[in-house]
Amino acid sequence: MSEEIVKPEQPTQPSVEDLQAEIDRLKGHHTKLLDETKTAKQKASELEAAQTKAEEDRQKEKGEFKSLYEKTQAELEGERTARREESAKRRDLDVSSNALSIAASIGVDEGSIRLLKQEIASYAVYTDGVISYQIGGITVDKDKVAQHLTAEYPRLVKGNQSSGGSAPGGKQGGSAAKSDFGGSRTERQAAIAKRFNLNE
Repeated sequence: MSEEIVKPEQPTQPSVEDLQAEIDRLKGHHTKLLDETKTAKQKASELEAAQTKAEEDRQKEKGEFKSLYEKTQAELEGERTARREESAKRRDLDVSSNALSIAASIGVDEGSIRLLKQEIASYAVYTDGVISYQIGGITVDKDKVAQHLTAEYPRLVKGNQSSGGSAPGGKQGGSAAKSDFGGSRTERQAAIAKRFNLNE
């Protein structure tokens, strides 16, 4: 058997045209990669700008919301203050009007009515739009207030200008009832209750 000697094939040298074609292909691929990189960078830049704008918008909206919230709170507080002031005015007007009606019914003249009105108003208690009166911590009605003022200020009230031993306008004699208004709070309350028959 005879051995054949195989000669290695000699590599063929690429032609100039083939080399140029390969160079052009590589250039095209390189250009394509550059374009893709540029596009990716542009997209990343656009995304970053969009995120920055979104954050700015969020902060702006947050700031506007805070400003709106603070403005709303200020308006609500203003309304509450106005309501409180209006309520206080209404209370003062109601108390003053009520006190004036009582004072006018027992007062002698304009000056006495003015003084009695102030005294009556000092006994007034205003709760939920309702006026009540307290003397020495005890709740009393209008008539008891009038009786109390008649006893305390006899010269300011009608029908008490007489002077006699036991007359309301005169100096108290031995037969006049004596009440202790100078003691403790409990003693004063008891004296007031006794004078106006509140325990009955």
